[in-house]
Amino acid sequence: MFLIDKADQYGNGIALESDGGVLTYRQLLERSQTLASDLITEKNDLKGDRIVSLLTPSFDYVVLQWAVWQAGGIFVPLPHQLPNDDLRFLIEDIEPSTIIVEKGSLDTVLPFTGRDIVKTMDDYNIDSVKNLPSINNDRPCMLLYTSGTTGKPKGVVISHLNLEAQIRSLQEAWGWTKQDKTVLTLPLYHVHGIVNILCCALASGATCRIHSRFDPQAVWNEFRKGDISLYMAVPTIYAKLMEWYDDVDNDEQLKLAKAVSNLRLTVSGSAPLSTSLFDRWYEITGHKMLERYGMTETGMILSNPLDGERRKGAVGQPLPGVSVKLVDEQRQEISSGVPGEVLVNGRGVFSEYWRRPDETGASFHKGWFQTGDLSVEEDGFYRLLGRLNQDIIKTGGHKVSALEIEEVLREHPDINDATVVSIHDDVWGEIICAAVIPRTELLSDDSILEWCEDKFINHKRPRRVLIMNDFPRNNLGKVIKSDLREMFERPSELESDDNT
Repeated sequence: MFLIDKADQYGNGIALESDGGVLTYRQLLERSQTLASDLITEKNDLKGDRIVSLLTPSFDYVVLQWAVWQAGGIFVPLPHQLPNDDLRFLIEDIEPSTIIVEKGSLDTVLPFTGRDIVKTMDDYNIDSVKNLPSINNDRPCMLLYTSGTTGKPKGVVISHLNLEAQIRSLQEAWGWTKQDKTVLTLPLYHVHGIVNILCCALASGATCRIHSRFDPQAVWNEFRKGDISLYMAVPTIYAKLMEWYDDVDNDEQLKLAKAVSNLRLTVSGSAPLSTSLFDRWYEITGHKMLERYGMTETGMILSNPLDGERRKGAVGQPLPGVSVKLVDEQRQEISSGVPGEVLVNGRGVFSEYWRRPDETGASFHKGWFQTGDLSVEEDGFYRLLGRLNQDIIKTGGHKVSALEIEEVLREHPDINDATVVSIHDDVWGEIICAAVIPRTELLSDDSILEWCEDKFINHKRPRRVLIMNDFPRNNLGKVIKSDLREMFERPSELESDDNT
């Protein structure tokens, strides 16, 4: 196991920090080994048992993750607060042998499972170590669920080999060293927080400072300390950081901008980074944000370079150890400048969807994973055009990228953010619908539609507009476009919606 083996080399180096103290690599290793021994009290190897974590980002979370791996189990991190229907679905799908919850959270899980498998970290006697099993790298180590923005979440099976490949690729691409220190403000049930931040830091001998939740002032305070070297987040978080920055006085802004300028790297991902956010972050910090692209099933796929041009609006080039090609609808490889679906191959690509052999088989073509994302390659840089099933709109005989329309809408001086969906129309096939977050109260539907007449060719022009306080989003800030589409399809409900 790559991470566990590396930890032994880093000894008394600080692995984790939080407001509650520090944990060295040696302490992390010792605590996880003793917990692993307790997890296999009745047998010598968990042999793929699923251990669900409903813990918030914390030392306990990492200790449990490493313990499950060393005991031969599959670690399944889930949000610690889930709607009942979602939690019931996931528990039934996973069939866990154990569920670890926060103190006082037993009642949230007990209606869906037996008391005998629900535990807290206090239920374990972490005081002795027994012989732990030898773990082959081909064995599964994690079950991560897709975001579920277009349907029921699917469990993605990741092996120790997949995880190691994903980590090594990012270590090389982003220059991780044991001198690095990062701050984690993302949830730890998606690949972004788990692999890109936590695992890369710990595999490199670096220090990861854990925040249990995102708070803009707390993050700015971390930057002010001067010891953070890199930061990774989603566009929504960067937008909130900049909103907080805009609310302080000029002297404070100068101090904050100086603090961030000392970081060696800031990275954005998990959702499209608008060119306006890219420009504004550069204006404040002097940093050209490094945008990257990846998926739960593959880890990271493309990235702008650490050294060299970071092209705004592009997600970069294939990462080390990752092969990428674009194909047409007949799965034939296409030439530069022509849009096509992104296909991926490499050691980091997942092995299967949990208990879904048909969907696993349908997601691969001759060994290449079919991402369902449309992209175009221009001068070696890839630019995403959206999801094939929700961001490519077929209207009036034309194919239109929702992401391109969104970028133009964000150029409107009174629009803070925009997202685009389509709904069925008997004449056009589909019509383009735009939801926007305003900067001022003066913005109106009619003024937006009038502005669009000069900005778009006829078939790219939005036909309906919805002004909102915010969009429906998942926990990583991705817009849930299926919910928006339903709102446009039920105009009578829009009239009474509190967000309009």
